[in-house]
Amino acid sequence: MRRLAWPLGLLLTGCGQGEYRFTTHNDVASPIIDSVTDSGPIVWEDCGIEGAAGSVVQIDHTCVSASELAVDLKLSITDACFPSCEEGAPVFIAVQITNQGGVDVSGNIPLAIYAGAAAAGSGDVPLLTASHSGGLAAGTMAEGMVLEFDVNALEGLPIRAEVNDDGTGNWTVAECDLDNNRATWDAVPCGSD
Repeated sequence: MRRLAWPLGLLLTGCGQGEYRFTTHNDVASPIIDSVTDSGPIVWEDCGIEGAAGSVVQIDHTCVSASELAVDLKLSITDACFPSCEEGAPVFIAVQITNQGGVDVSGNIPLAIYAGAAAAGSGDVPLLTASHSGGLAAGTMAEGMVLEFDVNALEGLPIRAEVNDDGTGNWTVAECDLDNNRATWDAVPCGSD
């Protein structure tokens, strides 16, 4: 793993595709020694990213199955932040699920986060799995959620998020369109050696 050493005064503000914020605050919750300063352990904060607000979206009336309206889940990555490239540092990623189909989804909607941009069902082992609970009505966008995993697990690869994937690459909800279930975040500042 390539480690980036940042001068104490360097703070790249804001997170987003192509922008990174590295913090060096003290906190005993994550006792990783900061090799750049003598400030002691580093706090890995969530970089201030938040899940986006839920909303209503236009229903896609072309999304049908057997001539009936169907579910159409869509996933987007709304933000990502890399507090550091140090060993054990987290990555925070905000994702948001939309049901732009004309049929409600009941129960939990699974999602999985992978390293690399390979297609679903490729046999990749997920970095983490999560779910949106409580279902999702037709024509709605769920409130976003912020997920966390270890930066070293990426090995410098892009982040791939898949909705309607329980971590095995298999879909669990019948949909009219699976092509929009995937989102990729390419701007990963921490590479592998």
